[in-house]
Amino acid sequence: MENNNTIEITTLPGYALNHILHASYFCRLCGLIERFDRKTYKNMSLAHSAFATNAILSAVSFLEAIINELFIYTVEEWENYQEQLDEETKSRLSKWWKEQDERGFSII
Repeated sequence: MENNNTIEITTLPGYALNHILHASYFCRLCGLIERFDRKTYKNMSLAHSAFATNAILSAVSFLEAIINELFIYTVEEWENYQEQLDEETKSRLSKWWKEQDERGFSII
């Protein structure tokens, strides 16, 4: 059966992809704990909490990394993104990225 609900993301070899894979892994670990019976689950609440917290943190880290990578791709004129963005958008992203570099703090 073909899955039409897929998303393709091209990233620099770096953090974004790893962060979203980690978030998915932590979610699966939470699910495994939740499948245990109630008595066992109560004894695993610390692990469950740690996995759930790290799933959220990893997902947020993914968002930050993918936004930064979008700016980097645009400024460095990577073809994948150059084809999908109009000139005004590319110009704005480049300007924001360069200003952020000069100020030394985050855009988001």
